[in-house]
Amino acid sequence: DVDANVSIRLRDEVEIEIAATLRESKISGYPTPATKVQGTYAKKRFVGTLTVLDPKLATEATYEIRDDGKIDFSTSSKSVDLSALAPYGVKAKGRAWVRSRGTLEDGRIAATFDASLGAPDVGGVRAKNAVVRGRVEGLVSEPRELSIDVEAEGEKLEAGDASLARF
Repeated sequence: DVDANVSIRLRDEVEIEIAATLRESKISGYPTPATKVQGTYAKKRFVGTLTVLDPKLATEATYEIRDDGKIDFSTSSKSVDLSALAPYGVKAKGRAWVRSRGTLEDGRIAATFDASLGAPDVGGVRAKNAVVRGRVEGLVSEPRELSIDVEAEGEKLEAGDASLARF
């Protein structure tokens, strides 16, 4: 379900501005949170923002889609409640602050991310805190073949009977 406004202006060339609110739903079978999308098409590119409306998933994204199909994006998530990810198939606890930046071109993604996690608890692995940085590259049509590089550091890691004061 979508509520949308579209404005069309003719200046030196056509400009199209959209503002849409998408209710919580499923896209291609995957659940999606309620989202607000704003954007403007002008000078052969579409530039805008996307905001997740659930305050527990507080995320803002910016994007630019060029006429050659290349997409540049960045995201910022502030104090996400990881337990709010359960409806999307992620069972976790704690809080996360995440930033990402990347491009999608010809079906290939190249993105970097960094995250700070407070009291993360995922799949029986817990920590007092953690900082995670990484890079993802490859064809989005082949998710199992993506190259993913991750480094993490933090305090009080616990996994089963094992524990580390620092990692």
